[in-house]
Amino acid sequence: MHLTPDKQIFKATAATVTEDGVTLILPGQTQATRKTYKRLAGSTVTAGSAVLCARDSGTIVVMGNIV
Repeated sequence: MHLTPDKQIFKATAATVTEDGVTLILPGQTQATRKTYKRLAGSTVTAGSAVLCARDSGTIVVMGNIV
């Protein structure tokens, strides 16, 4: 997935959540990523929920559930 500069912050779906991180279903995709992304400490992320994400240093950081 290529994010343009105006897509630094975007919505995705959390596919799985483990101690290691979160797999995501990115915008325009139907399958979860193989890569596991880190989340902010203290954030709440639930599998199947919409999450707010930010692109940072060539990776994605999951900021938490959108409620």
